[in-house]
Amino acid sequence: MTPTSPTNSPTTTTTNPTHTTYIQRALSLSRRSPPLPTNYRVGALLVDTSSSPPEVLASGYTLELPGNTHAEQVCLMKFAARFGFEEKGEEGVGEAFGVYACERGQGEGQEKGEVGGGIVLYTTMEPCHHRSPGNIPCVERILLTRSRSSPSSAVGIRTVYTAIREPDWLVKSNEGQSVLERNGVHVVRVDGFERDVWDVATAGHVREGDGEGTRRRDERVGRWRGENLGVWPGS
Repeated sequence: MTPTSPTNSPTTTTTNPTHTTYIQRALSLSRRSPPLPTNYRVGALLVDTSSSPPEVLASGYTLELPGNTHAEQVCLMKFAARFGFEEKGEEGVGEAFGVYACERGQGEGQEKGEVGGGIVLYTTMEPCHHRSPGNIPCVERILLTRSRSSPSSAVGIRTVYTAIREPDWLVKSNEGQSVLERNGVHVVRVDGFERDVWDVATAGHVREGDGEGTRRRDERVGRWRGENLGVWPGS
């Protein structure tokens, strides 16, 4: 699926205990990721909220699986493997969601516009919209979960809960939230985790005292933190 052009949209926020619990679990997962200067340490959970109680379908963190794997990517790879579609790559992800929906009788009777219904993704940082050549961005992977039917279908990921937006110094002009919402996926910020998520995500990044270039970088990072931590960037 090729994402349509992004548009600016207001951010929905929540402090609901259910969502904070899942983001806390995702944050714990992110701490398992190796700290590196070129990656954000991110954790993610794929959850079926239509089950009673809600069922965690897959979990992941940055670099958990071989390759330059992102947390959201790991979740989707694990989910596809549950249904034997791991060898089919990205196409297998959409097929796995279709099979799961058929087994559970999901899709036809659900409200397609409901925020938080069906299968949702919790991730500590906004899914990426750009990646280096040869890697599919996590935004596109999320949209592929809906590729077995129309973009407005209840099948696939319909809501993404996250704690912070992705900063713009590793990848410029990240528009993950806008692209997701343009394509029918709700994006909700879970308040209260900004500083903890940020500190874990950047634990491997260069710090002050490692040279003049690092000092200038730290100044830029410091300005971003002062302007945006506790405030949803772009809102």
